[in-house]
Amino acid sequence: MKNKKLLLLVLIMVVLLGGAGFLYSQLTRNVNNTPTPQGTDHTPVAAPTFTVTDSNGATVSLEDFRGKPVVINFWATWCNFCVKEMPHFEESFQQYGDEVHFLMVNVQESPDVGKNFIEKNDYTFPVYYDTAGRAFSAYGLTGLPATFFIDADGNAVAQARGAVTAEKLQRGIDLIYPQA
Repeated sequence: MKNKKLLLLVLIMVVLLGGAGFLYSQLTRNVNNTPTPQGTDHTPVAAPTFTVTDSNGATVSLEDFRGKPVVINFWATWCNFCVKEMPHFEESFQQYGDEVHFLMVNVQESPDVGKNFIEKNDYTFPVYYDTAGRAFSAYGLTGLPATFFIDADGNAVAQARGAVTAEKLQRGIDLIYPQA
């Protein structure tokens, strides 16, 4: 009887440790992320469309931004990694804002929370609000931050999950805006 309990305990520990190892590998696989290309055969992959609200409360769609490359960043004020990467987006927006659309999509927070954060930090890039999390879900996301690089034709070219450095953000922009 004692051996059965010990065997059962060991088996449970093995299952728990194996599950924890798998979970850890899934959560950390994008820590050193580089914008990864979408699609495997170089066939264009249409970016999932979504609607969000702008800072004036007007509804906008990803389709509204066709014709120029788009950088979409999903973020929240409570996300430390999101907060740390914001200066890189501000710098890139200052450099490319006329040629590349930046959609900084605040996820599941009230617009007041997002606006206060943006004003407090003197960011000038446009912010959009996904208060219901529908855009977040359309991209199959389970965590923040996440950045997607969309070409002028509306195709998803690359993505970076997790915080991006200035260099990684630039690599993604280079993929959708070769003149960069």
